[in-house]
Amino acid sequence: MSQLIHFDEIALDGGAEIVGKTILSFDIDWAADFVISDLIDIIGSKAIKHTFFVTHTSPLLQKYKENPFVRYGLHPNFDRLLNGDDRNGKNAESVLNNLASCFPSCSVIRSHTLTNSSRLSVMFNRKGFLYESNLLFHNCDQPILPFRDFSELCKVPITWEDDVWLINKDAYKAEEIIRKQRLNVFNFHPIHIYLNTPTIEHYDESRECSQNQDELARRRHDGFGVRSIFLSLIERLAADG
Repeated sequence: MSQLIHFDEIALDGGAEIVGKTILSFDIDWAADFVISDLIDIIGSKAIKHTFFVTHTSPLLQKYKENPFVRYGLHPNFDRLLNGDDRNGKNAESVLNNLASCFPSCSVIRSHTLTNSSRLSVMFNRKGFLYESNLLFHNCDQPILPFRDFSELCKVPITWEDDVWLINKDAYKAEEIIRKQRLNVFNFHPIHIYLNTPTIEHYDESRECSQNQDELARRRHDGFGVRSIFLSLIERLAADG
């Protein structure tokens, strides 16, 4: 799968060598270990470069860092601060520091719900991050490439995301969403792969049992859903590699 790369393989000032390449990323979003383990069963034994954007720590996530094909990025949740809730930290820097203490030395960051601002980008740079992936250009036709902005961060847009597909139900076939004129950045969520989520309503109805393995297993969709798309994409990437 030579077309798969990590974020840290992108030259900070850009470069034509990444055109047509693919980054495979996953927003962990507090998924239970049994949900993450399901994803690892699919990709963990394959030579598939991928990035886990972590929201929390667990024994499984700490052990999986040893896989040579994974990189970890941070996925801090600043949303609670916007709602006046400081349980994860009294300000953005403390929220970030609390998560970074579990996963030091990450070079890439993506906020939960893609929360971003000029002040956050400056802070990310000051904290030593090199790449930020907080822009979403889902299924856009433009030749999208990373760029370096005023903050000195390399901004790496997402080009396809599973939960946006659940809302839009737009193009999903590998030949439609892998574009040769850009860097393809895919973002999946382990919970949607586990559930094979077919609609956003199906996911919303499962939220209450997200940590209950028996109940969540009963809610896995048998037809076409996000897992179907993910498995098809992996097959295509393997064939192209």
